[in-house]
Amino acid sequence: MIAAHKNVRILLSLLKQYNIKYLVLSPGSRNMSIVKSVEDDPFFTCHSVVDERSAAYFAVGLSLEVRAPVAICCTSAQATRNYFPGMTEAYYRKAPVLAITTDYDESFIDQLNMQALQQMNMPTDAAKVSVDIPIIKDDKDVNLVTRRLNEALGSLTDNGGGPAHVNLRIDEHWEQGSDQLEIARKITRYMPLDVEWPSLGDRRVLLLVGQHHPFSAGELAAVESFAKKYNVAIYVNHISNYNGLKSAHGNIRLSAGAFGDLCPDLVITIGGHLGDYAIDHKLKCAGIEHWRVSADGKYSDTYNTVTKVFECPEEYFFERMESLASKEQGDSYYVQWIDEIEKTSMPSDFALSHALVAQKLSPLIPDNSNMHFAILNSLRFWELFTLSHSIKCYSNVAGFGIDGCLSTFLGQSIASEELNFLIIGDLSFFYDMNSIGIRNLGNNIRIVLVNNHGGCEFRLKTHAADDFGEASNRHIAAAGHFGDSAEGWVRNNGFKYLSVRTKEELGANLSAFVSDSDQPILMEVFTTMDDDADALVSIAKSNDQSSQGQKMMKSIKSSIPKGLKASLKGVIKR
Repeated sequence: MIAAHKNVRILLSLLKQYNIKYLVLSPGSRNMSIVKSVEDDPFFTCHSVVDERSAAYFAVGLSLEVRAPVAICCTSAQATRNYFPGMTEAYYRKAPVLAITTDYDESFIDQLNMQALQQMNMPTDAAKVSVDIPIIKDDKDVNLVTRRLNEALGSLTDNGGGPAHVNLRIDEHWEQGSDQLEIARKITRYMPLDVEWPSLGDRRVLLLVGQHHPFSAGELAAVESFAKKYNVAIYVNHISNYNGLKSAHGNIRLSAGAFGDLCPDLVITIGGHLGDYAIDHKLKCAGIEHWRVSADGKYSDTYNTVTKVFECPEEYFFERMESLASKEQGDSYYVQWIDEIEKTSMPSDFALSHALVAQKLSPLIPDNSNMHFAILNSLRFWELFTLSHSIKCYSNVAGFGIDGCLSTFLGQSIASEELNFLIIGDLSFFYDMNSIGIRNLGNNIRIVLVNNHGGCEFRLKTHAADDFGEASNRHIAAAGHFGDSAEGWVRNNGFKYLSVRTKEELGANLSAFVSDSDQPILMEVFTTMDDDADALVSIAKSNDQSSQGQKMMKSIKSSIPKGLKASLKGVIKR
């Protein structure tokens, strides 16, 4: 007899997969869905202890003798407080006790509802991990619950072990469900000292390199040795800072619709945020198994499919996996990616736009330079064009905010002897403009300020705000701030200022911009949001992978007035 509650069922499945069979149960109403589901299951060994304070200590003693995790479970409200003393003992003793407190839906809390207290305030020295498990309403909740429960259950034995806390919210006391328990997705953590590691076999592997510091010689050798052994393609963009064996810059092809035949059997991720919406959207919909490699060991379930987390240095992971391969698996998967990428085309003539700046300037950036990209459009446009492999690239995609791109760039430039380039839009630049006045800035600074007088991100044809047209400029795209130009402020702070208002002026200024100078240089390029947005549309059209029928439908849809679209949607809904 198993409860119908989805969060309870996922918990039960994971308790079994983590081999947590010893349960200490205290009486109550809120937790009866768990109790009734386990008490007659032969997998579990259940003990009844009325006093929750005693139950927690009882579990500590039991876990010491059976040398295995023990779960304790109680009802809501004051009962949960009685766990604190025993859980504190477990914390300092590193005893793997899992406290399962049951709770009401969050909407009940602090509303004078009976027995509805704040239960997520476990003392920091009473649990290594404390997770809140909501009532499941959709697939997003399923993924959230799965990840959080794995984090809690995994922490019982990871890094020396210790107690964990699960606060599980339940709406109805009991609702019977199927006795056939679904298998929840278990996330297994692997450490360097673990004797057994999983095998890749002959699977097609997509190694995704997020934002990454420039690879050391040892790291590069480890990745390339791994790549030689396995049938792998390494998906990168500029801020991955990897251009070695089997690397593939596939953003344009994915943005244009390609991925079906490129779908891997397994995704492995290293590094931080990639800032690449094309691959992110594809993988979130693909349902492909994901392995995460990171020294911090965090359960980064980006695509809702992670099954394994390797808590180790990346270099160690690749060396160990390379040693497990008995023979080379070939490079057919990588060749497939390259075949697709070679189909990429670029329009021959852009208006004065961010795309034109990237197209003309990218081949002129000197070797060994540092490049920073402000988030979104600056990063997006420049990924469409190639750079010398010796150039090191960075972007503030970790926090994904426009507020500190300029300051971050300037901080690095002061410690660098190379030329340092920043590509930035007007909202981001003026947000952070005070940093231009920092003392002792070097002459190695080169800033491209693309000024389209607003937030072009919100005027892209793919963005919902563009449906409002010019009306979005008032507040969403924030057009018309900061005057016409940065010239006065920049010159006042000792910069050489270059102005570009025509294609001819762009061509005339590029050489001086990338050359040595006795001043830092800022080149302000004046574009329009429409020209910048249209450039992306033209690139997308020249690389469109849609079938002829799909293209016709797109053309028909684009010709329907917005007001009529809304009316048609209303008719369809009826």
